[in-house]
Amino acid sequence: MRIDDCVVRIAGEGGEGVISCGEILTHAIARAGYHVQSWKTFPSEIRGGLARYQFRLKTSPVHTIGASVDVLICFNQEAMDDSVKDPACQARLTVYDPEKTPAADLPGLPGPRYAIALNNICKEATGALRAKNVVAMGVIARVLGLDMDLLRRMIAEMWQRKGAEVVNMNVKALEVGAAAAEAVIPAEGRLQIAPPVHVGPRLLTLSGNDAVALGVVSAGCRIVSGYPITPA
Repeated sequence: MRIDDCVVRIAGEGGEGVISCGEILTHAIARAGYHVQSWKTFPSEIRGGLARYQFRLKTSPVHTIGASVDVLICFNQEAMDDSVKDPACQARLTVYDPEKTPAADLPGLPGPRYAIALNNICKEATGALRAKNVVAMGVIARVLGLDMDLLRRMIAEMWQRKGAEVVNMNVKALEVGAAAAEAVIPAEGRLQIAPPVHVGPRLLTLSGNDAVALGVVSAGCRIVSGYPITPA
């Protein structure tokens, strides 16, 4: 199915890389020439609790976060439980990890649900679980038809300071995630995003905090004081 507007939500346990998965995809989408808007929520705990990252990408400018989620990625049962109760999450396609989501048949999501063993696939391909979020990134890339070469370059840029071994591990995780989506989700069930139509300077991503800070500096502010709180 060819579309020009899509909302994607990634949800899972804090510390599983939900936020970094979404942020890398957001930057890659903007670099590819799509318009994108995102939001994220994460718990105060260092690990644990529910983390969510949601982005909307379009071939034309984005003015709102969107009325409903189209693609949902659930890392665990808590993510699934939260999503089925959310009236704004009428996912047209849901992917979940069957090992971590035993009750995936809960009512509330109208579209088909596909079991992709993110944990097992990651461990078999890389020998560890820390790249599970990149496996999910590969799944999303294949579902939407995103540029895999661009994502490989983004991964290399992000992890190059950690060495070739870490870069290669994450590229492998991306590729096995895409292959899993190819094998499990039929072509007619994927929401392929239309090619970008943006013409002009490269699109950049900017957070609300960044925008406020740049505005303050531009206005002439030279001193800022604050209280740096850390997680308990």
